[in-house]
Amino acid sequence: MTKRSLYSYRERRSAKAVLYLVLALSLSAYDPAPNEKRNLKLEIVELKDVSTSTLYIELLDASGVVFETRSIALAPHATRQTFSVREVEQEEIAIRLFQDLDGDGELDKNAFGMPTEPFGFSNDPVIRFGPPSTKEILIDLRAKTFTKIRMQ
Repeated sequence: MTKRSLYSYRERRSAKAVLYLVLALSLSAYDPAPNEKRNLKLEIVELKDVSTSTLYIELLDASGVVFETRSIALAPHATRQTFSVREVEQEEIAIRLFQDLDGDGELDKNAFGMPTEPFGFSNDPVIRFGPPSTKEILIDLRAKTFTKIRMQ
């Protein structure tokens, strides 16, 4: 007498197919290098044409916390600047920046709190009543290696 399986051939085949599907989906979601350092090339356009100024850049993580601040002395009458952000460990970052025209190292504002010096954000969001949320300016470094920021 031959032994009969508890499951039919069709049931075993279906279970095997489901197992392979689950395995394939789990492998596709696997990030092989979660601590990989990423690079981003930035192009800043529409800088104010002045003889001397400094560009201040803040890099924020996905929760909106500044993890790095940089400053770049701009060439006289520069209206465009390109530079790279190298070896960033975060998968998503946000960028906010301003062009310091008077050399005080701070973003100057008028009596209503509106900036009087050129400023910009990653993803060039529409500015309404206050700065954009971190979510609006997040860049996914896993998918993007270049971004352009327009000064306002």
